[in-house]
Amino acid sequence: MEKEKSFNLKNFVIVSVCGFAAFMLIGLVFFQSNIFNLYSNKFIFTSLGLAGALVFASLLYRKTKDSLLFLAAVFLINLIISKNHLISFTIRDIVLFGSFWLSLYLYYTWYSNSSGKYKFIRALGLGVLTGILFLIAGIFLIFVNVPLERISIELVIQISLYYIQSGILIGLGLGLGFDFGEFLIIKNII
Repeated sequence: MEKEKSFNLKNFVIVSVCGFAAFMLIGLVFFQSNIFNLYSNKFIFTSLGLAGALVFASLLYRKTKDSLLFLAAVFLINLIISKNHLISFTIRDIVLFGSFWLSLYLYYTWYSNSSGKYKFIRALGLGVLTGILFLIAGIFLIFVNVPLERISIELVIQISLYYIQSGILIGLGLGLGFDFGEFLIIKNII
């Protein structure tokens, strides 16, 4: 049974907004405006950022089931507004959203149990963790979506590098935002 957390709307909003803002900044630097294009395969980057900001804030200030509800809500919105309605994109989104939730949950466990000496590497930790889980998800997706006769080592390397890069950028952006939000809360700036 999960212990009851006291809900603080102000802190929830600060962590969510800071996480998403830092994440979007990283996304714009590396993927430019493609993250806003509903026809681009980079649009999932924006959806995952929004989901990640809400999921982590709900893990901190609400319950685990609330984080799953936020994840499902953003996934459904992504499914409705995204212009990629192929089954392979839907499978990709399910796998990535699921692995991303796992990444955030493991990060939350480490985050809530870590002492002050690890604070400076927490954002990098989320980036590496998300990169590893996205790598596993990407390799799984290759074998689900690509016919066996078309799978080559070059394809596996190319897709693996794409998912590692995306995972690291997503995790790093959100992690930096979460840490900045925590700084604002601790210093009582907002």
